[in-house]
Amino acid sequence: MFNVEPDPTDTTGTGGTGGGGTGGNGVVCNPDSVYFSNQILPILISNCTQSGCHNDQDREEGIILTSYQKLVSTVENATLNNWDENDLTRVLIEDDLDKRMPYGKPPLPQAQIDLISRWVAQGARNNACNENAGQCDTTNAKFSSFVQPLVQARCQGCHSGSSPQGGI
Repeated sequence: MFNVEPDPTDTTGTGGTGGGGTGGNGVVCNPDSVYFSNQILPILISNCTQSGCHNDQDREEGIILTSYQKLVSTVENATLNNWDENDLTRVLIEDDLDKRMPYGKPPLPQAQIDLISRWVAQGARNNACNENAGQCDTTNAKFSSFVQPLVQARCQGCHSGSSPQGGI
């Protein structure tokens, strides 16, 4: 649909093709940066790619949100830092329920919308980082501060509501 060049700042090790790798090729996560593979893609997958939506099979309205390359090639102005013209951010904050995404579901939490907006403001790059780089200290890991946010960010979009995927 749109001609998209691979991202020259790709840190995923996928050559900018949007393979969705999360290894980050040894790049240590910077808390001030938003990473597509680690943070944005899980939000899109869990909220936007269910059956009948924006997955590789259904391609609702021609939009596919399963990888970076498919996102930027099927969503008009997805990387544009103009919120009125960026279709990805605009549909997340739309007041009209027939146009707001995810359709037929509650809106994304404001924290996820803010994260997507920060990613776009930072250049909407196809990037990743190694979340396990350095020392992995689980001494103070708690369900409420580690496991629960992980499940909410990466699982709850598909596995919640009146008909959760897989019955889970």
